[in-house]
Amino acid sequence: GKDALVIDLRGNTGGFTADWLLSVICGGDHARTVTPGGQVGYLFGYWNRPVFSKPVAVVVDERVFSNGEMFAHAVKTLKRGPLVGRRTAGGVIATSNVNLLDYGTFRIPGRGWFLFDGSDMENNGAKPDIEVDLTPADEEAGRDPQLDAAVKAMMDALASPSPAFKPRYSR
Repeated sequence: GKDALVIDLRGNTGGFTADWLLSVICGGDHARTVTPGGQVGYLFGYWNRPVFSKPVAVVVDERVFSNGEMFAHAVKTLKRGPLVGRRTAGGVIATSNVNLLDYGTFRIPGRGWFLFDGSDMENNGAKPDIEVDLTPADEEAGRDPQLDAAVKAMMDALASPSPAFKPRYSR
């Protein structure tokens, strides 16, 4: 029942929620994965669900990594709405645990993530459409210019509505 959505992704260090959330606001595919053996693929299990088609903005910062960064790149790739804030960290790679004899673990790379143009997301942070700093002085004063800019972008989008977002699928 909302007219627009602002997603605050700042400080998101990853996990496994990007594709689920993308299925809700975007639908469609947004990237390709490549295994060490060179097999190209994508996770298709989240497609064909109802999609929130109204304006969306995403607030990002330099502390967004991994799955959070995949989400930020997808929002840009799909032209779903503006990214607002600071460039993400550029730390995108899928890893898995390997158990050690002493019950410890370490993580090994298992899949790289690439944009449709072939660009590797690793070392390639998602660049905001609207760059806004959040300074220590802002935090001390209780100001959040990044969030303010995202809300303004949504208010502007609502003032001059465009057609509803339509998912695209490459397969």
